[in-house]
Amino acid sequence: MRCWTPQQGFPPVLPTEPGRRIRVLAVDDEPATLRLIQEILGQAGCDVLSGTTGQEALELALRAPDLILLDHHLPDVDGLEVCRRLQADPATSEIPVIFLTADHNPALEAHCLDAGARDFVTKPFADSVLLARLQTHLALSARTRTLERMAHTDDLTGLANRRYFENVLDREWSRTRRSEKPLSLLLVDLDHFKDVNDTYGHQEGDRC
Repeated sequence: MRCWTPQQGFPPVLPTEPGRRIRVLAVDDEPATLRLIQEILGQAGCDVLSGTTGQEALELALRAPDLILLDHHLPDVDGLEVCRRLQADPATSEIPVIFLTADHNPALEAHCLDAGARDFVTKPFADSVLLARLQTHLALSARTRTLERMAHTDDLTGLANRRYFENVLDREWSRTRRSEKPLSLLLVDLDHFKDVNDTYGHQEGDRC
């Protein structure tokens, strides 16, 4: 089902950051479906990476796409397992995954959502529906990143706060235990900065 023809063009997918094109990873073992996705998203202003296997999906996901369109039926690793592995890897766990499959199966849809997918679209799909859902999840991800940045950043300096430090330390400690590689930590203290505040006032100290 198509809602626009190529001659009409597709509505642009709005970027999450000014001046940057959206990058979408599409994974499907049907070349015709990949070509259709590339046509739709290309005309909507997106860059499209494509793969045909689960292993390719896992490798290409490390190139940090903004969103992943994932088929369930793949020749090596099925989409459910790919989604679980993406969720388990800190490098890819925040990338929204939308399943795109010909399976009209409520049980499968529930399993995909349980595995961490953000949405489930069945084939044949309407171009307008695919683009609308893609735009919705990109906007939600951008909003989530903004909220996380606000929660983890000191308003005055723009530096990461203690909550973020503790989260990163916990993650890096787990990583170093798995890899058996050393973990280094550098502490820097500004001696006698109270004297600056006392002499010039806290406003000048903040500006400094």
